[in-house]
Amino acid sequence: MPIAILPLLIGALIAVTEMSTDMLTAWLPVIGNDFQISEHSTSLILSINFIALATAALLYGPLSDHYGRRRMIIIGFSIYCISSVLCGFVTSFPNLIALRFLQGLGGGACFVVGMATIRDRFQGVESARRTSQVEMIMGISPGLAPIVASATIGFATWRTAFWLLGLLAFICFMVIWRFYPETNLVINRQNFSFRNLFSGYAHLLTRPKYLGFGIINVLTIAWLWGEYATIPFLFIEALHVPAGNFGYFLCLNVLAFFIGTIVNQLMVRRLGINRLMITGIVIVLLDILLLTLMQAFLPLNPYLLALVKAPAQFGAALTTSNAMTRALENAGHESGSGAAMITCGQLLVGALYINQSTHYYDGTLWPLLACMVASSSLAFLTYIGLRIFYPQH
Repeated sequence: MPIAILPLLIGALIAVTEMSTDMLTAWLPVIGNDFQISEHSTSLILSINFIALATAALLYGPLSDHYGRRRMIIIGFSIYCISSVLCGFVTSFPNLIALRFLQGLGGGACFVVGMATIRDRFQGVESARRTSQVEMIMGISPGLAPIVASATIGFATWRTAFWLLGLLAFICFMVIWRFYPETNLVINRQNFSFRNLFSGYAHLLTRPKYLGFGIINVLTIAWLWGEYATIPFLFIEALHVPAGNFGYFLCLNVLAFFIGTIVNQLMVRRLGINRLMITGIVIVLLDILLLTLMQAFLPLNPYLLALVKAPAQFGAALTTSNAMTRALENAGHESGSGAAMITCGQLLVGALYINQSTHYYDGTLWPLLACMVASSSLAFLTYIGLRIFYPQH
């Protein structure tokens, strides 16, 4: 496979995995009504999947360091494919939650192994550019999946979403089997044992630059996940947007993220990784201020809300790929474990944000804004701390 195509393939694999969340956002109110459960209970459909992804990430990273990237992503994606199809046949909410956990255990391979593969093949600014390419393709999922789901709500059931995921996963599995390369050379593989697994993670915790940039990435991704969980209820239930039209309102934000990844690819060589990273954080903070003023003084309007939220998505795109690049640069030869720990953090904090923002959901932006303020403020302070104590980076 041409090396230039590899980031696009990884992005496509992660996008299909993310569809297990993005395609369900429009269906969440429908699933809740079907099983006669509350919004908070419905959020378990997302949060349990995140917990499983996080659990799997901690294993796939070190295992891919030892056994290779290709083998782990084949095993993980086969689990994801089978569990996706089975989700469409459940008749009870507990069974759906159990299979969503299994689906997450399989899908976790794509996040971790994909990022480790990029680190294997690319370095420095080029790694940041390629990570942006991955995120550009990933960005298709939160834009396309809700539109597909919204378009099918009128004539299909939520089970159709899982069967479609199973079909897409099977197609991707065949592509992986045929084309996915092994990028972890044998001479770089680590001896695997659970003792080495835990000692490897403990060693990463002693690397402050890895931790700092990893925290910035985790906090940014986490509030994005919290937003995807609460926005459907806000638009559909509070702002009375028809479920069939919800996906179109989400498109503007996805487009903003997509543009951010392109800008990062074009400008990272000229402006540098750090400058683009802090620019993204500041853009998010300024947009939070605008959203706060809108919630406090203006009646919520779906068109205005979609427009005002867009800059935060643009800023997040500048932040995430550059923070991930800097973090994995400081993970050394433990790039698989480094990517695993960051992915685990993304998903655990994301699951926490989903739980809290839906638990305190009151038909306003305030719960989501609280998550965004906490994440972006801490990300900003972390970046400033890194610049003070490690100015050479």
